[in-house]
Amino acid sequence: MRTAHEATERVKLAILTQKIRVIDLDLKAYFDTIGHSILLEKIAKRVNDDQLMHLIKMMLKVNAKVGVPQGSVCSPLFSNLYLNELDKMLEKAKEVTRYNEKYYQLEYVRWADDIVILVSYHPSADKLWEQVNRRLREELIKLKVQINEEKTKYLDLNKGDKFGFLGFEFKKIKTKTGKMGVLALPKKEARQKLKNKIKAVFKQHVSQPLTKVRDLINPMLKGWYNYFKYGNSSKAFGDLKDWLNKKIRRHLMRAMKRKGYDWKRWSRTGLFAIYNIFSDFKVSRWKANPKRQADNPWFEIVK
Repeated sequence: MRTAHEATERVKLAILTQKIRVIDLDLKAYFDTIGHSILLEKIAKRVNDDQLMHLIKMMLKVNAKVGVPQGSVCSPLFSNLYLNELDKMLEKAKEVTRYNEKYYQLEYVRWADDIVILVSYHPSADKLWEQVNRRLREELIKLKVQINEEKTKYLDLNKGDKFGFLGFEFKKIKTKTGKMGVLALPKKEARQKLKNKIKAVFKQHVSQPLTKVRDLINPMLKGWYNYFKYGNSSKAFGDLKDWLNKKIRRHLMRAMKRKGYDWKRWSRTGLFAIYNIFSDFKVSRWKANPKRQADNPWFEIVK
């Protein structure tokens, strides 16, 4: 998978094909527990360059004998490579559950250390559910990676359970036509992180013109929108615009040394248009783009 959106789309498809028993896996301090010797052994199988291997060793030494430096451009690569055996185990488990060319009893999606495993609801997959849980632990023990038991969840979406993955919250629903559907909503934490960042801008520039604030928050709004526009985000977008509308009005009223929001002076649409503040929040249907190399940078703070 090239993008986080490809990963979230795979989760939706798995749910729609009745893989509704879910392991929402959380790894305990994953980046801090990656073993250097194990990682270097994995890299050496692919890289035959002494100078490059020496450089990688020097990079890893920043974190003593374990862990990779978070924020490093190589950290995502290292974290993905480290869990290769886990991928191979899950791919094998998926393949042996194949019913035909298109249907499997198991699906898994991993993005760095964010992992979700989905198993068929059918009783014939009961043994598979038990085996995957066991094999998962066996592979992680080999890598000296611990499961965070408090945060790892074992869910049944038929019972109304829901889970978060890459900033979205997934839930199985019944549509108005009676068919099964999947809701993918921006997580509350993701919405709050955006609001906190915007609040900080308003607070730091309380005496500055709104145009200054606009230039700082527009990239945030566009990035957040571009990431979440592929989910069921209409309500979240509407709530965000309502909240932002009030923040903008208070900023303008303070500049005039007045209280309140002056709802009569501007309409919401007019207010956003006058100051050219991003407000084009429209939900889109995601389409695969093989040329897309990376996801929106906002992904780093929406989880």
